[in-house]
Amino acid sequence: MHETACVSAGVTSELATILDILPTFTNLAGAKLPSVQLDGFDMKPILFDNGPSARKAVFYYPVDPSEKYGLFAVRVGKYKAHYYTQGSIKSSTTPDQDCGAHAFFKQHDPPLLFNLEIDSSENYNLSMADDPEYKDVLEMIQSVKKEFEMGMVFGESQMNKGRDPALEPCCTPDCSPKPSCCTC
Repeated sequence: MHETACVSAGVTSELATILDILPTFTNLAGAKLPSVQLDGFDMKPILFDNGPSARKAVFYYPVDPSEKYGLFAVRVGKYKAHYYTQGSIKSSTTPDQDCGAHAFFKQHDPPLLFNLEIDSSENYNLSMADDPEYKDVLEMIQSVKKEFEMGMVFGESQMNKGRDPALEPCCTPDCSPKPSCCTC
């Protein structure tokens, strides 16, 4: 099948993540997806029809996910709730002391709540606001989180396996013997 449609320039506020690339491109290529559970969705309706996203929520894990802590944050629509935060060197320019490179792992109860449509930098926590709407939003996000976690199965951590130099890229591909000759 030959796809003749083009993606028009524009902006969307529909939810999509990098996890959606495989299902979307597979559909565009007319191929079949592997018979495994994928976390991505086909985003063709957003690209060609200005339609709604099949994705209703985005789930955020830390760099090294664990069953002990689970999800760090959940986004549903324009709202994002943070259950845990941890400092990052990539956030060293933020004025928020809880986000900088030297900030420690921190649990939030109630979770931090942000409206990303008006606060994309996540500077204004709404969970402490005296507004019943935000309580309802947090309850809805908690329900989505709980449903997701009930079906979540953690696989073996690839990070905990450590490094294998034989699997790392080599800057001098013609050298020998590998991997000892690879000095990048």
